[in-house]
Amino acid sequence: PADIAFPNATSGYIAFSNKDMVGIIDLTQLPTGDQERIFISTIPVGKHPSSITALNNKILTANTNDNTVSVIDSRTNEVTKTIQVHTAPLFIRTDADGAEAIVVSAGAGKLETDEVTTPAKAQFIDGDLLEVGRSYTLYGLPADSLLAIPAGLVISQDEFAFIPLQTALITVNTRKNQASMRSLERKHYHSIALNRTRNEVLVLDSASNKVTIFNGRGGRSGTLTMPVPTTLLMPQ
Repeated sequence: PADIAFPNATSGYIAFSNKDMVGIIDLTQLPTGDQERIFISTIPVGKHPSSITALNNKILTANTNDNTVSVIDSRTNEVTKTIQVHTAPLFIRTDADGAEAIVVSAGAGKLETDEVTTPAKAQFIDGDLLEVGRSYTLYGLPADSLLAIPAGLVISQDEFAFIPLQTALITVNTRKNQASMRSLERKHYHSIALNRTRNEVLVLDSASNKVTIFNGRGGRSGTLTMPVPTTLLMPQ
């Protein structure tokens, strides 16, 4: 399993990147003891679904190996549309007001070294039209655009997307009438998580074993030093 999304209180949708499918579990039927959770249904999607999100009554998967987003209608559990996106989509999340999804792609030449290298991008998918709208090339400095490899994606309640690269931490204002991108810090952050309760973004620099905390609009609010070397930051 690569990722999970919850469109409602009773169902969980799990993306299986090695099986090119999404499995659905019934959250009202929890297993007991050694009993295994059984999928109530499986849905074929694109190749290597690396990330999944819920957008209103739809489930979207970012399919890394065929550069698409599969759209599943959660009422029928069928794929109703396939959207072509930038090369190597790795992460997809829904914005804070539920109007759009944001898909972050690595670009060519990062995962498949024989390809001509292209920049990483963040693209917005309209929740009603289910079409790609505005797009941003991701970089710390313009000269870094061909090297940028996204390491995650979270969206704060203030409608800012945070995307760590190996050269910088990027924020994108997701509001349609105020959309903009900026580089917060020139550091190599390895992982990112959102504390929804406090509306804080935590990013990990495993080289220094430090977690930097930002508020929902990108202002730095603190730093934590990890007691032991850490490679992965998971949301709580």
